[in-house]
Amino acid sequence: MNIVQSRIARIRQAYHWWELDRLNDFSWHFQGGREHFKKEFKEIVSSHKWVFIVGCNNSGTSILQRMLGRVGSVSTFKKEGQRYTQVLPRAYRRGYERVYMEYADALKMKGSVEQNGPRLVHDWTRHLPQPLSDIILEKTPANATRMQWLQECFPNSRFIGLVRNGYAVSEGINRKSHKSFSRAADQWQHANKVLLENSKNVDHYRQFHYEDIVEDPGAAVSALAAFVGAEGADISDVATASYDLPNVRGDTPMGLRNLNQDSFGRLTQQHIDIIYQHAGELLDHYNYDLNR
Repeated sequence: MNIVQSRIARIRQAYHWWELDRLNDFSWHFQGGREHFKKEFKEIVSSHKWVFIVGCNNSGTSILQRMLGRVGSVSTFKKEGQRYTQVLPRAYRRGYERVYMEYADALKMKGSVEQNGPRLVHDWTRHLPQPLSDIILEKTPANATRMQWLQECFPNSRFIGLVRNGYAVSEGINRKSHKSFSRAADQWQHANKVLLENSKNVDHYRQFHYEDIVEDPGAAVSALAAFVGAEGADISDVATASYDLPNVRGDTPMGLRNLNQDSFGRLTQQHIDIIYQHAGELLDHYNYDLNR
């Protein structure tokens, strides 16, 4: 794809999401959405289990979403949940791709659940496959900054925190969004600090590591399904399936495997030193090095 084609694609995508926002507005204001969801909000929320995948971007959250999306009784979005509503402050700004912690304060929820909860549920349920399953799965990494608000909005909620080796994550952020290694490492360190801190303030939280999931997916999916209360899936099928996620090898569907070593191989010693300088505290906390 050349530069012109790339720009046209971005314009079309931006228009798509702008149009979706306008359709949400029309449904809320003119098709009875406001009245219905304000009246039925608590009943709708309580009739489902809401599961949120949170953590630093580039940590495997999309893979985890796709895996759980194959488990029975789960409804999930095609994209990050933040794209389907204006209620959540969105974690993508031009020039700040994949480094949302640089404006973390702007991502925190400022309105109350009473003000914003019904509209959020209205927007989300419009864009989920119908009929809704018992479990609704949402993946927006930056929701790590607003876990308490989400739990207040969705009392019957579960949070899955995903952590991946900071050397691999920093390399991916640099490669995919051309951010310096210092900014990439800062993003990893700060995002995971927020995850550690905010996870203490929610009732149902379970942390997983990307490396464990891709190296033993059968055990990981079993543990994840038990945590969220999902039933009816053939775990072996989920663990051995191919997933069509964009990665360094392109968009070709591929089975689960640990891609960290691929990232490590693209790092120079200077890159490694910079990453440790900016993220050494949590790299040591998680015992992450260049072996896994």
